[in-house]
Amino acid sequence: MKRVSKVTLPSRLIFYEDARHGWLEVERSLLKALGIEKDITDFSYQRENMVYLEEDADATCFWEALEAAGFTPEQIGAIVIKVSYREHSPIRSYDSYKSGACIKYCRKIALLVQNAKKRA
Repeated sequence: MKRVSKVTLPSRLIFYEDARHGWLEVERSLLKALGIEKDITDFSYQRENMVYLEEDADATCFWEALEAAGFTPEQIGAIVIKVSYREHSPIRSYDSYKSGACIKYCRKIALLVQNAKKRA
């Protein structure tokens, strides 16, 4: 494992995808070490100590946090393994991640829409 500051980059990260979406498997402790556990939306899933970050906003938040911790995109990309499912991934049956971030995200979207309406 490569270590930068207080964060240790795991030896591998698994990206799961099915015909409709994708998730990055990350240990919950890594989200805490990066300080982003409360920024993850409930579009992601969880099971035991693993969190499956939805491929758009949540995985992007994770990548940005790793880069802010000093890891390069090359270091991060070198450890990603891709697993594909032809149909639905079993991840869809896991519990949603609960952090409250989705509420903040939805409020932000609502505010943007409200401001856009005022300008129109």
